[in-house]
Amino acid sequence: MAKRKIILIVGIPRSGTTWIAKILSKSTGAYYLHEPDNEKNNILAYIFKKGLHRYPYLNANDHLDSYYKLWEIAFKGKVIPKMINRFLRVLAIPRSKRLPIYENKVSSCLTDEFNTITKFFEKYQLYLTKYFTWKIIPYPEILIIKSVHCILSLPWIEKNFRPSKIIVVFKNPFNVITNYLEMKLPDAIRNIFNQNGLIEDHFKFLKSSHLDIINHGTFIQKMAMQIGGFYYFLEKEIPKHNDWIKIYHEDLCVNPIKKFYELFNKLNLKWNKNVENFIKKHDKKGKGFSISRKANEEIDKWKHNLSEPQIKEILECLKIFNQSTKWNKKWMNQFL
Repeated sequence: MAKRKIILIVGIPRSGTTWIAKILSKSTGAYYLHEPDNEKNNILAYIFKKGLHRYPYLNANDHLDSYYKLWEIAFKGKVIPKMINRFLRVLAIPRSKRLPIYENKVSSCLTDEFNTITKFFEKYQLYLTKYFTWKIIPYPEILIIKSVHCILSLPWIEKNFRPSKIIVVFKNPFNVITNYLEMKLPDAIRNIFNQNGLIEDHFKFLKSSHLDIINHGTFIQKMAMQIGGFYYFLEKEIPKHNDWIKIYHEDLCVNPIKKFYELFNKLNLKWNKNVENFIKKHDKKGKGFSISRKANEEIDKWKHNLSEPQIKEILECLKIFNQSTKWNKKWMNQFL
């Protein structure tokens, strides 16, 4: 059997990763695997991310068997069928364990004490992964995996699993925050800086005044600090990895069919009529987590939705990470 091509698509929440992944999965012979590390949606992630941050940080040389097992299952193209996964999640995750909107602390839903049912799943997790995870049938030539939670573990994932390609998606921070405010998205504020290893390895330059913003700032400031941290981390890592492909959501929105055709060629994916039809079908207004969007309205959406005081708050926080990062230059030159 020929070796499967695995493409991992990563970006911060609401950066267009699902839209991009689903379009790529329309390539001939491709299959889409949605957020295998999202503990809110996947019972395996709920089990194997126990005690980890919602956005766990691992450097390339770390060893973490549980997190390894989670990604090993994903890269083998194994999933728990939807109905079984849904049933197990209802049993294992009581409403009292689900996080409120904008909870500002280390925000894995696994940090609380497990209830009796959850302890049962923890005890028998090996049986769960053995008997309830099935290989995707038919065996796809191309596996498209998308995640918004593994950003800070990306070098570790590459070292351990060697995906064929890693695509890193960037979206204008002002547009991202516009979406966060519209949806009151809990993942907008997860205080990634509560992870000591991350601070030690990447953010020693943060001052006490910066940490005060992270812990006690407004919602807008906390969102901007998280986005700034993610993008700063990615811009430091991308030059170290020649095979990572960096793309901008707004660039794809200018002329989606043309831009995606170019991306397909770059990835050696097969373009077909289904791809073009899918792009056209979803070029319309959508709500919530729908991937439908009027592409040309996405580019400067923030200009019509953010107030001057909000823009100022965002800008002041992003400037903290303005250390010659390319993303800052692309979107902030108009302000600086």
